[in-house]
Amino acid sequence: MYQPNMKRKTLFFLTWVSTIVLILCWVLPTNAFNEFYRNGLKEHSTFHYEFTRTLVRAAGFSPELAEQIAVTNQAVDSINFTGYNGTNVRLTNTGRFGPYSLYWHFPRRGCTDSFGVSYPTDASECNTCNYFTDSSDSCPRGIPELNTMDQWALYGNSDDLLVTPKYSLNRRRFKTVPASSITALAIFLHSLADSYSHERCMETMQLREHKPFPAECNVLLWHLDLEFGGGDPGVPYTKNAARAVFKAAVHYIAQNGEGGDPLWSFDEANNFIEQFAEIESPDERAQFAIDTYNNLS
Repeated sequence: MYQPNMKRKTLFFLTWVSTIVLILCWVLPTNAFNEFYRNGLKEHSTFHYEFTRTLVRAAGFSPELAEQIAVTNQAVDSINFTGYNGTNVRLTNTGRFGPYSLYWHFPRRGCTDSFGVSYPTDASECNTCNYFTDSSDSCPRGIPELNTMDQWALYGNSDDLLVTPKYSLNRRRFKTVPASSITALAIFLHSLADSYSHERCMETMQLREHKPFPAECNVLLWHLDLEFGGGDPGVPYTKNAARAVFKAAVHYIAQNGEGGDPLWSFDEANNFIEQFAEIESPDERAQFAIDTYNNLS
């Protein structure tokens, strides 16, 4: 027997369930950290903290500076982050959900930095501005955002920087981040890595934000799963991001005189990078990075 009230109730229920599912698909992927790894700390990314700490130490920075760089690197996401040895960094104007999030977390990258130092890539486009054919989000004046950052962090020129962050080290008062400083380098290294991490979404969807679909734009699927582990589609981007971070850290030392000789050759760094990116488990990745860091002389 036909029951219109029952039909209306069924349609209402299905609509309600569908709406809840869509909201969850939207909210969860856009309001999460890149990873939920803790190990006694605040949620953080094994790439931005443990892995980066090892890379910059191997590039020639002292253990103290390597720790500060890695903590700052993670604080670009977390705003306030404390590392294993108690080093604390707080940042302003870099937040993932603030007014400058696209600038720091979804920057476009050129084939080289401002002074012609090449960036590693396997993609068809080495200049990621070229992914954006829609002029509504084209690179301002055709200049990749990373070029304005490397001018500030590596070469001491802040003229084109969109906004200057402020920082607090170990709970002291906030100060403006000086150009060419260790803090500027750490912030730049985070954005440099993110330019690779978010590249696939830029390429396929011309997007500089997280969305539930497709997978390369979903923060949970891409950052927690597909960027690590053998054969996953995000792994090549992870490896190139790490190569770029190591190369930029070595270049910073040569350019600014802060730090010493590299402890690793590029081939040695690449061997570590290859192994780290192939590890699926965040616990195992972090421990591998920690053990490698502790074994550095």
